[in-house]
Amino acid sequence: MTGTTWVVESSFLEIPIMITNTNSVGVVRDAVLKWDIKTNWYGAQKTWYTYSVVAETYDGFLNDIYGFHVKEEYVLEAVSFLARI
Repeated sequence: MTGTTWVVESSFLEIPIMITNTNSVGVVRDAVLKWDIKTNWYGAQKTWYTYSVVAETYDGFLNDIYGFHVKEEYVLEAVSFLARI
């Protein structure tokens, strides 16, 4: 799970916790961080920083874990949807 050290140190959880399969943690983490920057989510704060909180679950027995089916555009669509609710 990425980003947990930031949550412990800062006591803030400012963005959604994303859950994905084992081999997609990196692409999800990167996409959420890109979304934060692209949408100027943090506003005018010059000292703002957060880490993407991404948890993984092993699902290799359910699907093709090495297929790299989670794409950046899917993550961006999901986090954009979550930001609206």
